Amino acid sequence: MQRLTAKHPYIRTELQEKFSKDEESRAEFISRSRGLIGSDLKAVVDTMLKETTSESKSAKRSKHTEFLDSPDLKKRFVDKPDQLENVKARGPAFVHPDTGAQMYQLTSFTAEHPQHHFGSYE
Repeated sequence: MQRLTAKHPYIRTELQEKFSKDEESRAEFISRSRGLIGSDLKAVVDTMLKETTSESKSAKRSKHTEFLDSPDLKKRFVDKPDQLENVKARGPAFVHPDTGAQMYQLTSFTAEHPQHHFGSYE
C-alpha cells in the first residue's frame, strides 16, 4: 500500500476522506484488499474510490425455492420460452414419488428494505 500511495499520492487523501465519511468502508477495504499487491491492489482501491453506497447494499435478501411440474413452468414462463428451456435443461430436477411427474427447481430472490424511521413531526 505504501508503494501505491507513493506512486499515486492522491489515493491516500481520497481513501482517508472516504473512510472518514463511511466507517464500514474501511473494514470492507481491509477484507477486500487482504493479500493483494500491485495492479490487483490498485484495482480494488480504484473500485472503492468510485463506489457509492446504495440502499440495496443494506437490503436483506431472501431466497425462495419452488418445485414446479412442466405445465406450471409453462404457465410461469409463457412469454419467456428461452428461460423455460434453460430451467428444464440446466436446473435441478427430480421425479415426484407419488405422481411420477418431473419436478423442476425454480429459485427466486427478493430484497426486503428496512423501514426508515425519521423523527415525528408535531
